[in-house]
Amino acid sequence: MKKYFDAVMAFLPFEPDVFAANDGPPCHFVGHPIIDRLTAFEPLPNFGKKHGLRDSHKPLIILPGSRLCEVKTLVPVFGDVLRRLERRVEGIRPIIPLVPHMADRVREMTADWPGKPIYVEDEAEKLAAFHEARAALAASGTATMELALAGLPTTVAYNMGLMGDFLVRTMPVPSVVLVNLILDAPVMPEFLQDRCNVDDITPSIQAMLDDEATNAHYRALLAPFREAMSYQGQPPAHRAAALTLEIMAD
Repeated sequence: MKKYFDAVMAFLPFEPDVFAANDGPPCHFVGHPIIDRLTAFEPLPNFGKKHGLRDSHKPLIILPGSRLCEVKTLVPVFGDVLRRLERRVEGIRPIIPLVPHMADRVREMTADWPGKPIYVEDEAEKLAAFHEARAALAASGTATMELALAGLPTTVAYNMGLMGDFLVRTMPVPSVVLVNLILDAPVMPEFLQDRCNVDDITPSIQAMLDDEATNAHYRALLAPFREAMSYQGQPPAHRAAALTLEIMAD
């Protein structure tokens, strides 16, 4: 890249160090556009009232992924986790944000889930659900950053099959969760490959739902994430524009 590019603008704060360590072109962190995107949506008020949530309920966000292969693999596992949690956690209410191209499939596959699942499709309503929830169970992906920005304690689970086994064994990084890499800490417990099972996942979610100290612990760990994802508090587009002008002026 160094031969062809004067500079690179990066979305993730650790990328400049990676480029520098590998003799790449100058790399500048400008912040992640996810902040601007989410800021554009004001969470809808009265989410709890609209969906009949009570103070005794413990809402749990469940995000089984946006790809068919993810949904087919993770929905059965997440459903088993929910069934076990229902026997251990009083008042659990699953909330399932849907993506348009998978909405019908996810509704069909989760129709028999306990706790009367609440389905949300609107972006603003999804953010309201994040702020209303007690914890989340999610596939690894961009959604984990949205959950981190909401400060929601989250357990991540993922199974990529044989290819995933190879990647997990050979990856020179301690986590597949971007939030963990950005904050350089295991702020979102992750259960990958053969650990993506009901026995391993359930205790993590149960502690986040039931134990006040555990819930507060993970919220505190996630608190620095928003600042870490912006450059000195500037909107990413503003920083990128300013950097472009600087490079053009040199």
